[in-house]
Amino acid sequence: MFKKNTKIGILVGLSREKESIPKHKNIIIESGYSFKAYSATKKLIKQNVDLIVNFGFAGALTNNLKNCDILIPKDICNENFRFKKNSNFLSVYFKKKFDEKVKTGSLLTSKKILKKVSKDKKVSAVDMEAYYAQKAALEEKVPFVSIKVIFDDSDNPIPEFIIKSLNSDGNVSYVRLFLELVARPSDFFKLIKINKLYGKSIIKLEKVAKKVFLNN
Repeated sequence: MFKKNTKIGILVGLSREKESIPKHKNIIIESGYSFKAYSATKKLIKQNVDLIVNFGFAGALTNNLKNCDILIPKDICNENFRFKKNSNFLSVYFKKKFDEKVKTGSLLTSKKILKKVSKDKKVSAVDMEAYYAQKAALEEKVPFVSIKVIFDDSDNPIPEFIIKSLNSDGNVSYVRLFLELVARPSDFFKLIKINKLYGKSIIKLEKVAKKVFLNN
């Protein structure tokens, strides 16, 4: 489908998501959390990539999406619910790489972690960077697709004390986390649960990354 030396630029929201992606001479990875995804995507484009793939975790906003589901959204919006289409060509191409059902729906990019939105907004999942990455790619007329693995869902929401412990790059501040646990020791059991969920999810993310980025 792609020429042999197709150069793929991958934009992840969290720096730790980089570790799930296989190393390859034709793969370039940048991370950009929230609005920083825009400049990170521009940086990829300056390296003459042939396409941009936004890859990583998203949170479910409907009961139809569960932890470890694969989502290739049909469109992406910001908090003003301005929708832009995900590349249909790339979406169809990458869907064919999977032997399991790939979910679809609308992806909302938010400046904060959300657990729900009103049903009339008709969005299925939320992340922190796809809209900004897509905006940068569209401005430069570089093909763009977003591919997500669901992390938190209605049965496994991210605990509030974890959210309060995140820094401006979406990483956990261990000092803040320690203080939160000191204030509420019972949250330690929630920490164990979410850590197990993360371990399961990162394994799925690695499997998806191999299918997406190898043998193109």
